[in-house]
Amino acid sequence: MLKNYAMKLSEQEIQMVERLRKRQRSFRRWRVLLLIVFGLNCIVTSIVWIVLSTMLSRFANDDNDNAGNATRMLATLIVQTYAFPICLLSLIGSSWGFCQTLLNWHGEPKTTLLLKLIEESQKHDT
Repeated sequence: MLKNYAMKLSEQEIQMVERLRKRQRSFRRWRVLLLIVFGLNCIVTSIVWIVLSTMLSRFANDDNDNAGNATRMLATLIVQTYAFPICLLSLIGSSWGFCQTLLNWHGEPKTTLLLKLIEESQKHDT
């Protein structure tokens, strides 16, 4: 049924296909670097959060001065309250990027299929 149908692409569609091909080639070149960057960001963010929490808990539990203990606890709570969402968003973004890179290791499947169909159609036209 599709063999009898000749697909003609306009100039704009041809440019769009070329951009898709370029994006696929570009992703294949950069995928290892993306995986390393996203993975390192996850690791560094986790380490920063652990170190920050440990240092702040030691600061809050310092028993040298009982009068300033409540102030230190409040300061610790405020710092952790503002730091936690930043670390969480960084972890979520890096995890998402890491998973997307792994899932689309050979390129986005829909785009790959579309480019193959267009290529086969162009071969049959000539």
